[in-house]
Amino acid sequence: MRIATYNIWNCEENNELRFARITDELVKINADIIALQEVPNKNYFDILLKNTKYEYGVFHSLGGEDEGLSVISKYPIVNSTYSNSAVIAVVKIKGCALSITNVHLDWLSPIKRENDITALVDTIAVENADYKLLLGDFNCSEHSSVHQFLLGQSSLRCKEAVPCWYDLSESYFDLCGKEPEITLDFKNNPRWRNRNTVEKNQRFDRILLQNTYPNNFPVLRNCVVFGKEASAETGLAPSDHYGVFVDIDF
Repeated sequence: MRIATYNIWNCEENNELRFARITDELVKINADIIALQEVPNKNYFDILLKNTKYEYGVFHSLGGEDEGLSVISKYPIVNSTYSNSAVIAVVKIKGCALSITNVHLDWLSPIKRENDITALVDTIAVENADYKLLLGDFNCSEHSSVHQFLLGQSSLRCKEAVPCWYDLSESYFDLCGKEPEITLDFKNNPRWRNRNTVEKNQRFDRILLQNTYPNNFPVLRNCVVFGKEASAETGLAPSDHYGVFVDIDF
């Protein structure tokens, strides 16, 4: 299975040109399931789904906004709900149920991020699925309270993430003896070109797997950061974020 997350940047600047690049990226990676953040509106989602030729997809707008979150899939999505800055979709594959939680946490408020993630973990806990994945744009680094909470390294709001979660980029690149790649690139992404920013490159976009104990862990085959190349013709990258996909055998 190939599972991906991608924040596609809801911005009107060069939107048509970037839409073509985003479509090309999604077709090229050919993931089985893709979680998308910052989808501009339902019409954009419908056209994207058609152009990428995915058979199944869900879109949930954020409260009072056109923008939303979506999950697209080669396999049936049997239900989906929106809760606490996330869409939870259950995908059925050959009798196996995958719970896919696509999250886009608040970029500004750490308190809201903490409140949303602790509530979301409670919501995921009641999902009936064989495997549970939490992926998306967390808008905070791997050093944040949110990430440490999910890994089971600390409590948050007097709660624990039990079972804990595993960051699949950390797991894969540890096997390779490398550091996980960044997904928010202030040095090379064209959005930030010629801007004097003090912001550090970050890894905000992640894919996490909930601990499967006492069942066996799936086998992690690969982890790739994509969408990094700017167009030679336009100088544009598809988005201001890079996407992440993993190849994993359940």
